[in-house]
Amino acid sequence: MNTRGIDQDQFLQLASFLYVMQRNSKDKVTFMLPEALRDLGLWAEQLVEESLGKEGKGIKIYYGERLSPAELNDADQSDRVFVRFNLGGVETNPEFAKFLGDHGHPVFDVALNNIDELAGVTLGLQRTVATLANLMDINFVNQPGVEDYKRETKAVLAATPAGEMVRAPADWKSAGYKGQVNVYYSTF
Repeated sequence: MNTRGIDQDQFLQLASFLYVMQRNSKDKVTFMLPEALRDLGLWAEQLVEESLGKEGKGIKIYYGERLSPAELNDADQSDRVFVRFNLGGVETNPEFAKFLGDHGHPVFDVALNNIDELAGVTLGLQRTVATLANLMDINFVNQPGVEDYKRETKAVLAATPAGEMVRAPADWKSAGYKGQVNVYYSTF
């Protein structure tokens, strides 16, 4: 067992893999996550898409999908690649990953020793984004969408009567921590 923590080199390798795939018109990345990391996709989606989705460039992150082989295009016609996160030596969705590999779909594995390495994963994904941004010639630290979010938030607050709480729409999902903090989101 690796007692030194998560192997950060795999995230630089992931950046190289994603860059080559993106250059070959494979810009949709499907995260295959174990249940213990199911909310990582939400965070990674925001990190990757907001940091790299500029100037007509970028990568789209998908997660939580229940794909079947019948739903996939042939590998040479597909714009998807797969990043599988394995935890504690247990492979995530091994049968589907084997199908993907056997049929020529690109699959990149990220290995974590245990759930305590989650902070290392988030740092690693930030390194992946920084490396990809450099390779793609994108300034990943400017965020033109942030001003739009601020403007929309101010409009919602201005339309809310004094003393009333702003409530998330009923059809939105949320991810939280022990009922203390909830982050609400919807799919497009």
